[in-house]
Amino acid sequence: MSTDDSRIRRAPELAREQGLAVTITTGDIDGAHPNTAILELTGEKGGTCRVVGASIGGGNIIVTNINGLEVQFTGQYNTLIVLHQDTPGVIAAVTNTMAYSGANIGNFRLSRPQKGGEAVMTIEVDGDVSDKMISWLRELPHITGVVLVRAI
Repeated sequence: MSTDDSRIRRAPELAREQGLAVTITTGDIDGAHPNTAILELTGEKGGTCRVVGASIGGGNIIVTNINGLEVQFTGQYNTLIVLHQDTPGVIAAVTNTMAYSGANIGNFRLSRPQKGGEAVMTIEVDGDVSDKMISWLRELPHITGVVLVRAI
């Protein structure tokens, strides 16, 4: 929905009508932007994801954390979230696959709390991202998840 969509007031109800379970609670988050939200998502097959982001005004958002890993993207561009094991060659494999697919990287950020552990790439892409490229990325060694966040 766009920021001026009159249905926004009914978003939780509309989500429930689509079969989604929604629970909303409020509270203070130390050191966070006043309009910060924590989304705890559970998929149909039981997988979970925790996303932290904020509405920063003028219809703009910023996502700052995924599953405890620091990220930073605004949703203004198509953004790939690539979860992986921090292993030599993984970044090269991902960026080479993207280049082969004709995707142009507009911004790239890596977050890894520790060497050799779980890491996340956030890659903002100029233009569209093909389903085929996402499929190829998911097949690469040491990749544990690929999600495309489409531009808003």
